[in-house]
Amino acid sequence: MILESLKSEHVDFFPVSEADATAAFTALYKNLSEQDKARCKRVTGNFAHSNTEDQCWFVRAMYEGVERLSEPSRGKLARLALGQEPTP
Repeated sequence: MILESLKSEHVDFFPVSEADATAAFTALYKNLSEQDKARCKRVTGNFAHSNTEDQCWFVRAMYEGVERLSEPSRGKLARLALGQEPTP
């Protein structure tokens, strides 16, 4: 599910398994406040239809959260984030 959103050439260049991605996002999610967890669920439930403020918050939370994770989750989540392109 998470990996489906990545471009195929990115996955080929930086192989990340579904288990790796799930572990990284789980570690990140545990560090969020209850309010941010609710917001995260709302945004990830339909990112394309979220408002710009929520989308910006989500991306910022992802990048800030990456710094707090330990390896290997930090590197794996960073690879996932780098593979994303902004939605037009």
